[in-house]
Amino acid sequence: MSGEYARTSASTKRSAHKFVDEAVSKSAMAIAATPSSEVKTVYKNQDFHLDRQQATNAKGDHKVAVQLNKGPRPTTIGQVLINNQHRVAPKTVGATLKHSINVGPPDQRVPDSAKAQRIAKADADRLAKQQREAAKYKAGIAKAASGQTKKGGK
Repeated sequence: MSGEYARTSASTKRSAHKFVDEAVSKSAMAIAATPSSEVKTVYKNQDFHLDRQQATNAKGDHKVAVQLNKGPRPTTIGQVLINNQHRVAPKTVGATLKHSINVGPPDQRVPDSAKAQRIAKADADRLAKQQREAAKYKAGIAKAASGQTKKGGK
């Protein structure tokens, strides 16, 4: 549904952020984010254009993408997937596009992000707790089998 992702410099990212802000202020982002919009290229300037892309098998889902005008064909800098019939505020789409511009394509995003680290830590903590509880349970079964109970002896 989108072109290849471009490797961009910091200055290109900054100018793309300004382009997204312009698109939000000129209501182009609202048109791009609308579920029933048929417009393909919603807004453009000298360096970038804002596209609304929809695959034939997308079941109403569409993407809003910022693409470079330079080169033999457009290259995507950032994109956002909007689910079918969801109404999303233009500022939210703009903020998400800016984030996408910063982090790059989905397959190149860093897996050791803060959220991934928190999830991994929570999984490790849960596993350690399960192991501790299992050890306590086994120790309790062994004590009961040998006759040691809370009330004393045999």
